[in-house]
Amino acid sequence: MISRKEFKRQYLAELLPSSAANYAVGDIWDRIGMSDTLVPENENIGYLCGNEALSKQLETIERVDANFPDIDITQDVNEEIDVQLLSFDVSILSSLHVQKVEKMVIKGVTVKNSLNGYKNNIAKAVEALRNTDIEKYRKKLRSKELVLALFYAECVEIQIAKEVNNQNAFKLALEKLFKVDSKVKFETNNKVKISLSNPECPFAAQFVMGRDI
Repeated sequence: MISRKEFKRQYLAELLPSSAANYAVGDIWDRIGMSDTLVPENENIGYLCGNEALSKQLETIERVDANFPDIDITQDVNEEIDVQLLSFDVSILSSLHVQKVEKMVIKGVTVKNSLNGYKNNIAKAVEALRNTDIEKYRKKLRSKELVLALFYAECVEIQIAKEVNNQNAFKLALEKLFKVDSKVKFETNNKVKISLSNPECPFAAQFVMGRDI
């Protein structure tokens, strides 16, 4: 099992606080406040640098196998905190009135990576921006974070402790809550295994500071 901090150290990537299918490699994010919360700027490096062709290239990078083992983050989940489900934009404890999340595992990880031929193109675009509009570079990129890679999960498996008296009603509640493909297996009356699939939305990203490009 690994925590969020260990995930970042081991994979040089951070779990995203929000997710959307249109997130792309080359997107610019910012860190806000004392909590260092990542927030998307709704800007891509290609468009920022006036290089639309680069943005189109980055938007169409294909996903490949990340060669990750299953990622067990159960250690980072307990009754003291609400569990924000990565690329599903829901909070499971409050939404389902769950007593406890017993296990949470990310499976089938794929990646969109800029390192295969695109990183040099990004560096050239940034260098051109520095040379032509240093104020824009300082304001829009120097202290921001740039996405070098996006990580996707084929599914997330969660095992929860919850008394379920009406299994059909519980399944319907899940469908309304997640709005993604979900499968439910009732191990016992108070132990439920949920498999969620939303492979188009990334759950983590690898970042680099603008000044370090």
